Amino acid sequence: MRYRREEARHLDLIRRLIDQPRQEAEVEAQGLYGFERQRIRRETETVVRETGSRLTMHLRGHEFSFTEIADRLGIGRSTLSKWYSLYMQGKLSNVPRGRPVCPLGHALSEKIKNQLEVHGPSVGLATLKVHFPTVPRRQLKAILKAFRWDWSHQHRKTIRALRFLKSGRIWAMDFTEPDLPIEGPFTQILTVRDLASRKNLLSQPLERATGLAVFCALRALFAKHGPPLVIKIDNAKAFEVPEMKSLLWSVGVLYLKSPPYTPGYNGACEWGNGTLKHLTHHEAASHDHPEYWTGDDIENARRRANLYARPEGLDGPNADEVFARRTPITPEERETFINTTLMNRARILGEELKERAKRGDPSPNKIELADIERNAIELALLETGNLEVRRRRISYHPQSGWFEEGPPRGPRRDERG
Repeated sequence: MRYRREEARHLDLIRRLIDQPRQEAEVEAQGLYGFERQRIRRETETVVRETGSRLTMHLRGHEFSFTEIADRLGIGRSTLSKWYSLYMQGKLSNVPRGRPVCPLGHALSEKIKNQLEVHGPSVGLATLKVHFPTVPRRQLKAILKAFRWDWSHQHRKTIRALRFLKSGRIWAMDFTEPDLPIEGPFTQILTVRDLASRKNLLSQPLERATGLAVFCALRALFAKHGPPLVIKIDNAKAFEVPEMKSLLWSVGVLYLKSPPYTPGYNGACEWGNGTLKHLTHHEAASHDHPEYWTGDDIENARRRANLYARPEGLDGPNADEVFARRTPITPEERETFINTTLMNRARILGEELKERAKRGDPSPNKIELADIERNAIELALLETGNLEVRRRRISYHPQSGWFEEGPPRGPRRDERG
């Protein structure tokens, strides 16, 4: 019975070796060519042959014929006989298959590398084949794949997808210049947008971008919808007037300034301005004056934008309906948010001052203090449940437009920082 148990063990081992999945081997072989690409598979085949030969030797000692052993293993008699003969001669080894790969040489490898550096990762295999007709296509494909892999890891950037969770808490405000003349003396448009619901609260034509105009517009919006917790603004001078700062301070609203020369920080409002201009053009064209805009065109475009926006998906409610479901901001909620911001600001500023004292650097300047304020407000929004940040890494080639991006991790809303 002993040989039967050993026979069953060998048979089970052979079946598992033959049927084992090769996904790991294929993953490890990516970017390789020649024998290195098939090494794992050839080694597996050698183990199978050696195991079958040892089992044959064992069964031959119990007077089994090659035909009976081959039938038990499920392979051909001549195949088993060949395995056994090579095993007895010690010639079972990992033999590569296919046409041998010729080394490219240092000069040709440098030419291919320089060509890839010039064209970037967006270059196609057909283009490389035209420039290097003597190099095998599969080898060029492996080189291009390895180059793209290395390039994407060296040029990765982290972006943040911001999702605002509560309507009426965070607004964004910006000026935009109309694409066409507006009827009357107006040269600017002041837009205010609720980030969570994507509702355009205001699209008001102005003669000039002045602080008085912003002050009056905010007073009207606060009376109509109630003051938010935070207003995102850029570095326009009209937002720096003392009257506006006094108004925001009196109602407990914090303003979040964008970093210098970073319009993408207020990207949701910038994107809304583009949609507003597009819809205003259609409104003007429908009233037979596409060469200029009117105040009615701008207001109708704002309402249409609120009607078309679906912040919760294509089958969800529009921006007006989402904003109408908001809950009022209680004094306790506003006080908690302000206190959280102040504590975060004090902690971040204290850590920054300690680090500067160790290095002997001067105190933070105006720009650095504004950055500390932004970090404190962002942390307060996260801690109070008003903001969700999702990070992802992308690889992008600014000249060719070639990029890689991982799978999305969930629905995104409004803007990227």
